[in-house]
Amino acid sequence: MQVTAEFTLRHCSETGTKAHPIPQSEILVKGKPTGTIIEGLLLEAAVAWQDKTLLFVTHDCLYEEQLDLLLVDATHNVMDMASIALMYTPGIFGDMELIEPNTVRFTFFGDDLWEVRLLAQPRIRVPFMPLLSEPYCVRRPFGFSRHFIAQEKLDCVGYPLGWRPSSARE
Repeated sequence: MQVTAEFTLRHCSETGTKAHPIPQSEILVKGKPTGTIIEGLLLEAAVAWQDKTLLFVTHDCLYEEQLDLLLVDATHNVMDMASIALMYTPGIFGDMELIEPNTVRFTFFGDDLWEVRLLAQPRIRVPFMPLLSEPYCVRRPFGFSRHFIAQEKLDCVGYPLGWRPSSARE
């Protein structure tokens, strides 16, 4: 598992409405186009693991940032994806740390600590019960399997690590 600089994005178009455009970009590897178009504008990081790469992509939306996690295979096809977003909540990706053998830890939404655990084999997912399979702010396309697990790290009381409501700080 290692951070790689081989991947970049090239903005190619926008979908959505004029008032709410959704940027689309093509994945480039070593500066060469792959033909794979994804939603998003900024490649925050790329992590190579086995024969796959996990891309962290944001949309450059100041007040409602969305972080897309895309797992691409060796032929640059998207195998799995998830989006982390909350309405009216700015998000800043940072403090990425690789934890061998298959975990990436990072912050998003300020100091909220997140982990993505890459799976050697796809696991079953229950799409009709999202609260049982993912945190409430993680969205995935419809499907019955996943290749990684995205989860927010919480303290023993159930709050995100490093955060407590003002009534619990005393």
